[in-house]
Amino acid sequence: MLAWDVEDLELGWVEEAEDAARAVAAEEGGHKMKVCIPTMGDRGMEEAVSQHFGRSPTFTLVNLDTKDVQILPNRSNHMGGSGLPTDMLKEEGIHVMIVGGLGPKAIQAFAQQQVEVFVGATGSVNDAIADWSEGLLTKASFDNACQEHRH
Repeated sequence: MLAWDVEDLELGWVEEAEDAARAVAAEEGGHKMKVCIPTMGDRGMEEAVSQHFGRSPTFTLVNLDTKDVQILPNRSNHMGGSGLPTDMLKEEGIHVMIVGGLGPKAIQAFAQQQVEVFVGATGSVNDAIADWSEGLLTKASFDNACQEHRH
């Protein structure tokens, strides 16, 4: 996997993601492209990707235009809090989710929020963004949803 360089973010974006970012930015009055990765802790770009979306301890948000990194603790009902993680992240204005895997309910919720979801992320946040930028991740669908979450 390739290391992700904050200075090289604009290079290698998937065309579809660029188009979506432009459309969202225009629609929302110029807000910047924000991606979210479920993570295991608070080490920012070096943190490991959590393979279980709903039960990830943290979510790392990266603004690809300003290069700001924000760490959010998962305070959803999956972690003893309240609400769904998809609703919590909607409030943050994310445009793209980059995940290891997630269930069909989360896929449906993100689709309703017009958030694009890509599955297959591994390694660190750096690795996941690099893989997504290079088009190595798969767009989430009900066919590739985590089987154990079909309830």
